[in-house]
Amino acid sequence: MNAFKLLHPKLRAILEELGYKKPTSIQEKAIPILCERDTNALIVAPTGSGKTEAALFPVLSKYLELKDKKHYEGIVILWITPLRALNRDFFRRFLPILAHRLGLSISVRHGDTPSHVRRMQAEKPPELLVITPETLQAILWGTKLRKALRNVKWVIIDEVQSILDDKRGVQLTIGLERLRILSPNYHIIALSATLANPIDAMKFITGGRKGIIIKDERRKEFDILIDIAPLILEKKVFKVDFQKLASKLASYVRQEKGKVLIFTNTRDLAELIGLLLKKKLGEESVGVHHSSLSKEVRERIERNFAMGKLKCVVATASLELGIDIGEVDLVVQIGSPRRVETAIQRIGRSGHWIERVSRGIIIALTPDDLLESVSIVDLITKGKLEQIKPLRKCYDVLIHQIVGITRDIYLDRGEWPSIWEVYSIVKNAEPYSELTMKEFQEVLKFAEERCRLIRIENDRIRLRKGAIQYYFGQLSTIPTEVRFKVYDVIERKNIGEIDEKYAFSIDVGHTFLLAGKAREVIEIRPSEKKVIVTPIAESTVPPKWVGELFPVSYLVASNIKYVEKENNLKMTKEAEELFDNLISNVIDGIAWDIDKDSGSIVLVTRFGNNVNRTIAAALGAVCRAIGKIPLISVDVDAHRIYLRLWNATPQYVSEVKIALKMLEEIANNYEKFKEIVKRGLVEFFQADLAWYLIHVLRRLGILSPTETIDYSYATKLLEMYYGTLVFEEVFNEYAHKNLDLEIAQEILLNHISDKLMHVPQRVRELLPPIIISDVILDEQFKIILDERKVKLVCLSCGWSTDKTVREAIQVIKSFSCPKCGSMRITITKKHDEELPLIIQKSRKVKLTPREKEKFLLALKVAHTAKAMPEIIYAIATHGVSLEHALSIVTSEARTSFFSELRKREAMFFKTRLFWM
Repeated sequence: MNAFKLLHPKLRAILEELGYKKPTSIQEKAIPILCERDTNALIVAPTGSGKTEAALFPVLSKYLELKDKKHYEGIVILWITPLRALNRDFFRRFLPILAHRLGLSISVRHGDTPSHVRRMQAEKPPELLVITPETLQAILWGTKLRKALRNVKWVIIDEVQSILDDKRGVQLTIGLERLRILSPNYHIIALSATLANPIDAMKFITGGRKGIIIKDERRKEFDILIDIAPLILEKKVFKVDFQKLASKLASYVRQEKGKVLIFTNTRDLAELIGLLLKKKLGEESVGVHHSSLSKEVRERIERNFAMGKLKCVVATASLELGIDIGEVDLVVQIGSPRRVETAIQRIGRSGHWIERVSRGIIIALTPDDLLESVSIVDLITKGKLEQIKPLRKCYDVLIHQIVGITRDIYLDRGEWPSIWEVYSIVKNAEPYSELTMKEFQEVLKFAEERCRLIRIENDRIRLRKGAIQYYFGQLSTIPTEVRFKVYDVIERKNIGEIDEKYAFSIDVGHTFLLAGKAREVIEIRPSEKKVIVTPIAESTVPPKWVGELFPVSYLVASNIKYVEKENNLKMTKEAEELFDNLISNVIDGIAWDIDKDSGSIVLVTRFGNNVNRTIAAALGAVCRAIGKIPLISVDVDAHRIYLRLWNATPQYVSEVKIALKMLEEIANNYEKFKEIVKRGLVEFFQADLAWYLIHVLRRLGILSPTETIDYSYATKLLEMYYGTLVFEEVFNEYAHKNLDLEIAQEILLNHISDKLMHVPQRVRELLPPIIISDVILDEQFKIILDERKVKLVCLSCGWSTDKTVREAIQVIKSFSCPKCGSMRITITKKHDEELPLIIQKSRKVKLTPREKEKFLLALKVAHTAKAMPEIIYAIATHGVSLEHALSIVTSEARTSFFSELRKREAMFFKTRLFWM
């Protein structure tokens, strides 16, 4: 039967108006269950399957039935959504019609809701309130709204998979238990994209209470092509040719009748691709979307893309989840998606509805990218996903919620709660189900003595002055994004901003690229949120945006050697040839090699970022303890562990093998293994840990939300807090995001040291390394040069005009003087006022030797520019004379034209310090 027939007549009457003619598969399953039973439920279905309506329609239907019999006051339905953007879409698509036609009062509340709307919600609470997890924390303390929450019968939680493994989810679970104090019998209906472990998700969100999991067993159909980016070989090093990549992307966009969504893994790459595509497709056709852009810009891009005003948008993870951007015909992922769930979420944005095929192209940028991408598509075909591991026992969230629960009870009863009462409420939340009373008392002691938020008197918890301010200041567990201004002492102005984490990770003497130039840090002022820099000559990498690259999962990395190529894998000819070469040389087990350039012993370990980091931290700690290995630092990627030594030679490999064997013995005891990992993290990943420490201290109220400290002080604090509740929370959060102790322990217990082999020569020489960052720098510098001005001068009459480099390059081969008609046109610096005068003088009198030399040089430039217009870029570069421009453009030895130009300009600014 059609499940819509089970719905209330008033709701059925407007379904067609809303565009619903027949239920989808998940709606056919969920509506009968939710209409007939009062139960907790988790609805699991792919993107575009209609799970939102599968929850909303039966809940509205049941409420209309209740309303027919009895008048209800207050909030009856709470809709909790993790994203504010989803609030906008939900309001725009459903709520106005539902409110008007069904006679329901519906309202939306989040951090940006105006104060007058909040007052109206408190005075006359809506029947359905749409909120974020953070908003729940706020309204639980509203005196009037608290009364309105006593009538809640249903809580619908959207996109639950996005909060299972972070502190927002942990905070929400206790918030839901606090809501049960007011309304004990409400039911939870959670909505999730496809999950590998739905039972864990159900327990997490319901506090282990009974419920039903309703799954759409159908798999979304994907049509994914794997490609490889165009590469340039320069001196045995491959580089990505971003100009050709942009041309390839532009052709994909032109071929599609509809819209194309392009995903990148980092914001700097999104900006670069966006700039290049705007040149090829037009400014009005392309948008760029990422979280560093203002809310207004993001919303305008979303709106214009949804309306079809933009043909293409280049985005990061900011457009992954539920934001309504209309129909997308094709998704292009630049670089490996790194995780199966990410690939499904992103490519699933095309052909959004489950009945439609989601079309995607993955363009690998490196050999690792290609192996990961093929592994991911293989896993999608096999129907395998990463498990989402719920976060547990967060002490900073717990302290915040202790304050919340204490005041809840005081508001209701006018008395302070007992320790046991608060503990019982906390224990009901799944993340704290294993919290012991001893642990709870340690947290209380810390909150009392170090945070000074509470006071324990006669086994009762009382709030101190300042606790309420702390509570509202920490409603969100999302780290506050603090930006540092970058001030250039040569240009004497602010030239841009960098992330707080990047500012935190650098020190005096470090270099990075900003506004197209390499910069050296000469001072950091945390209190002013300012970094002082000067231009330099070194080639550097651009600032890394914080937290953008997801770790490559163990599932993806370990599956590489099990890829079933016949499993409907589609690859371009170039990608397939490279993949065949790579896969035939994938080593089963682990291997070692010496990287002389970095001075490292490299262990090839295809276990993914988090497992590799866990093993690397522990192995580094053991190597240091042995003392025979001159170990400087430890680093990892998804496929390798790098042990950097003072002098990396094969003789130290045997010592590393001994250390690995010792680590395997330690791994027999999980607690000892965890301790050695902690020591390794403090020694080799101190900057990362210190960064997490800052956010834990902010959540605890020890640092204010915008207070910043420098790296050296943060590392001292890390040592000071080692062994305390604070450090345990830092480790807990860091480990959840960046380590995998269980799988690492399992791998070590299989005695991988016995399988350690030397990387075969054929594998080492298979492909030179691929460098992406330098090419990004070159492209950014070229874009800057395009807009610089140069002077075009007629060698016959001396007429001159200023043009941008881009304009000059377009016209130089066919340009003629508008005054005399001559085509003898040269290029010189924009500020060169002498050359036109010399040319005019040459028509009347004899030139001096110096003037004649300058005239002949200009003539040589003119001839070269006709044949090689790129010389105009060199002429526009600060610090490059006309002689140098000729030398650079004709040199056969140069590694990269734009690399050479940006180094020359950086040197110009560096040396200018001495002659200013």
